[in-house]
Amino acid sequence: MGFSAEPAATAGYLFTSFRGDGDGLHLAYGFDGRKWKDLNRVFLTPTVGAKLLRDPQILLGPDGRYHLVWTSGWKDKGIGYANSKDLREWSEQRYLPLMEKVVGTETCWAPELFYDAVEKHYLIVWSSAAPLAGFEKPQHRAYYTVTRDFMSFAEPKIFFDPGFNNIDTTLMRVGDKYRIVFKETDDQPAGKWGAIYAAEADRPLGPYQLLPAPIITNERGVVSPRAAISDTAASTGTVGWHTLMTCSFSAPIWRMKFSMVAT
Repeated sequence: MGFSAEPAATAGYLFTSFRGDGDGLHLAYGFDGRKWKDLNRVFLTPTVGAKLLRDPQILLGPDGRYHLVWTSGWKDKGIGYANSKDLREWSEQRYLPLMEKVVGTETCWAPELFYDAVEKHYLIVWSSAAPLAGFEKPQHRAYYTVTRDFMSFAEPKIFFDPGFNNIDTTLMRVGDKYRIVFKETDDQPAGKWGAIYAAEADRPLGPYQLLPAPIITNERGVVSPRAAISDTAASTGTVGWHTLMTCSFSAPIWRMKFSMVAT
């Protein structure tokens, strides 16, 4: 799930989602980040990888096209990609084998796009369970690659390692800083529910510094954090109110969490 955090000519937000195990791309729109109008159709049905479309995220690039990435399967070692000029008609889907060469990789989940205007390239950030020095079992960490054309990609590297298993990293610019939010993985058999954390850096690729206090702690079913600067922050320029959209699987209700972070 995700929604645009970038300003637009017409103020509003676009919300992406899927249904079931990953039926396809669903879109909704809203004007305040709280109330959403579902467009009630599947805009793209997956055909690549394991043929799922989960965790879709869309970014409008400087080329004027909407770039879409998604989780294409629970055990895939790559992700799905397509682009569009109008959000209605989409290019041919492609499977991007981002982690296929990393031996022992088990997953490639929740990809996110970010355009670095200084370096003039796209960052793709995702979560993979892969071998990590010092651990017997694969560990969940955020990885990244960069690309200018979605045809050639740099070798994947760890994006940020807070020292514990985590998934669902999302990146945004706040003033002259860059902030990420991400989910600590759950230990469901033990009844321990991972927190939502944030970290900050001076550049998109870091290095990132973990912020001292988590945003959300000990809540079951809280996953896929997303953040955006609200109208309050945009108008005052002094305090960042970050809207965090989460979903509880035990109760199918979208909830808003607000976290005030000094800018």
